[in-house]
Amino acid sequence: MYTRVLKEMVSNYKRKTNRGAWNEKNMERTLLAVAEKRMGWLKASRHFQVPQATLRRRAMNLNKIAVRTRKHLGRHKTTLNRELEEALVEHMLALEARFFGLTTVDVCILAYELAV
Repeated sequence: MYTRVLKEMVSNYKRKTNRGAWNEKNMERTLLAVAEKRMGWLKASRHFQVPQATLRRRAMNLNKIAVRTRKHLGRHKTTLNRELEEALVEHMLALEARFFGLTTVDVCILAYELAV
């Protein structure tokens, strides 16, 4: 019963915001146009459909986490890079295949040991 209700709820989900809807390639072109002084902030943001506040932040390198053209939603930075995270997942799956299940505390300890 619950699975049916959850499937219906998920299929009817409509995103309520357009935050982060800009394209990374458009941001790159916009930053280039502003840097070469071909367009101002407002004209470039409207022409390439990129938020003006985001454009200013990216152009002045005021973002604490996100790099110039790459998107990053949220305020937290990832602790492990992709390779370490994949290695951790492979290790956990190997342990699971041997019927040695891990608790969430065990996973946190393993992740900490990998990070340090």
